[in-house]
Amino acid sequence: MKKNCIFLLCLFLTMGLQAKNFYISTNGNDSNSGSKSKPWRTPKSAVERVLDYMRNNPDKPAQLIILGGEYYINEAIEIDGKGINAPFTITSEKGEDVNLRADIKLSGWQKCNNPKLLSLLDKETADCIYQIDLKSLGVTDLGEPSGTSNRVDLYCDGKRQILARWPNKGFTKAGQARGVKECEKSWLNTWITDATADGVLQYLDARIDKWADENEPCAFGYWHWDWSEQYHEIERIDTKTRTLYIKPPYHQYGYRAGCRFYGFNLLCELDGEGEYYIDRQSGMLYWYAPKAIDISKSKLTLSHSAPQYMFKVKDMNDFSLCGINMQGSRGGGIDIINSNRCLIYDCEIRQFAQRAINISGGKDNCIDNCTLEDLGHDGIYLQGGNSKTLEPCNHKVTNTTVRNFSLYQRTYQPAVCMVGVGFVVSHNRFEESSSSAIRIEANDCLIEYNQVFRVVTESDDQGGIDMYLNFALRGNVMRYNHWRDITGGTHCGSAGIRFDDIISGQTVYGNIFENVGGVNFGGVQIHGGKDNVVDNNLFYNCSIAVSFSPWSDQTWDERYNSKQHIHKIQHLADINSEIYLNRYPELRTPHKENHNRNFVRNNLIVKTPSITRGDGGQNVLENNTLLNDEKVIQSMSHYLQPKVLKQYGLTAIPFDNIGPQKKPTKTRSRK
Repeated sequence: MKKNCIFLLCLFLTMGLQAKNFYISTNGNDSNSGSKSKPWRTPKSAVERVLDYMRNNPDKPAQLIILGGEYYINEAIEIDGKGINAPFTITSEKGEDVNLRADIKLSGWQKCNNPKLLSLLDKETADCIYQIDLKSLGVTDLGEPSGTSNRVDLYCDGKRQILARWPNKGFTKAGQARGVKECEKSWLNTWITDATADGVLQYLDARIDKWADENEPCAFGYWHWDWSEQYHEIERIDTKTRTLYIKPPYHQYGYRAGCRFYGFNLLCELDGEGEYYIDRQSGMLYWYAPKAIDISKSKLTLSHSAPQYMFKVKDMNDFSLCGINMQGSRGGGIDIINSNRCLIYDCEIRQFAQRAINISGGKDNCIDNCTLEDLGHDGIYLQGGNSKTLEPCNHKVTNTTVRNFSLYQRTYQPAVCMVGVGFVVSHNRFEESSSSAIRIEANDCLIEYNQVFRVVTESDDQGGIDMYLNFALRGNVMRYNHWRDITGGTHCGSAGIRFDDIISGQTVYGNIFENVGGVNFGGVQIHGGKDNVVDNNLFYNCSIAVSFSPWSDQTWDERYNSKQHIHKIQHLADINSEIYLNRYPELRTPHKENHNRNFVRNNLIVKTPSITRGDGGQNVLENNTLLNDEKVIQSMSHYLQPKVLKQYGLTAIPFDNIGPQKKPTKTRSRK
């Protein structure tokens, strides 16, 4: 796997030396020839001219070298491989930082002079409020505060500021559900009884009364289930009855008593450091400047341009993008469609509202040594391979860090999602998210040597890895990963690895689970699956090692034969075909036989209450060691020593190889 990415990089760099070189500079001119002495100025125009050159010289590689500086991008840079037979590289000049920006810098701040706002604040707070006229800076699209796209984000010295809200952190809870339409009953309604389909809720805190006078009050909440959220505009507030009326469209699951929510886009709640508010009628932005910063020296930026993607690549072979920073877009980063052997190397994508990198179709594409952070949605979406023939796509994500993702849409927006067959996710670090880090809707994936820290911090019924309701998804191996500080959840819980609803035939080997498991879940959580193997893992200071939610014969049969599940299987492939039966021999056993049977063996469980929870008696537990005597328990590093693991019947876990491996940057000095 690693050799393949290195081979790709060497291939591109070698060809780059033989390629025709073109240049872009902030001091260039698009009427120039594109040589180093006469560079172009605009990345989009330059790419178009290089592609024209390559179509006229179809076997000649080309390299577009961007000299250091900042370049504003307000529309997609499109790379169409039609008529091109040679490699194409876009790279920064060696040792120089190239920043492609879609944000704008804010200068000209003044102390707040809005009487309405100042009347709401004490003098100390009022002295910290600044304002700036966005319309005078050319910002006419002020976004949609209640949506999950086209959001306007303010950053101070690279730190995301907060749209004025209450509570400033966390949630308040609703009282009664006061709608008139009952929620539709379903198998999901196991513990929620007081809920209505229309968004009418009692609020309990009198502070919310003042929201009634706001221009565009909004609310965010987990209105029914704590794994399904939605932003809403508030239609009106009845302060006499303390009733909050949500503006349709309503949440698909309805609204329950006691649900979690907070209000935002509230001028009257501009009361905490780092909060801001945009008056969309006047175009004025108000900001509570943190006391620790000097506004005259700080760098303040606002996300502005919103191309669907900054780079759009299609039908292209042997394309590489190296050493480029991208920042501040209300759209997405890189979109690669039906392309092969493309490499994204040593790039940084920060402060993007939408998906950072999308790869759909093609083969052998690689993302290596990149940093993606502060993302409104997911990090990387990979789709490829053939689910009918089980032919792999061999897309890879290696040595990459994804942090602070799923900032807008708070659930099911992972760092990496795989759909199809044959992916490798190796030596990465995924951290800081309200929900899952990895989503697998694929067969034959290898997830190895990754660090997954502090995820599932807000949602419920999730895992660092999450898989759901598909008996056909098999052959995935999760080995030598470090799961740490995953302890969230509200009703069901959080896990390091979560196999939900029939997920079967997965292998969990040689992992480290440290301080993992919340509410009812353990380091690994298996819900209604079979033939999963949990082998040779270290569980240290976890709530439980492996938790189960076994199903009855009736539930298993109903869920397996449900329309939703049958549709998923048929959409992928025939799991009774010889292709599937030969690859996954356990499919020859009828699905009803030995359901709820999984294999938990050769694991070391330290400072953890017990090996399993919810074991229905069908699971096979072998050679597991539980150490719980506080007097003799030692540090986790002690138990990771190969000789100690061997003492307890485990093979070595290569802890020092876990996480991104230090690699030389292709082009520049890192910040």
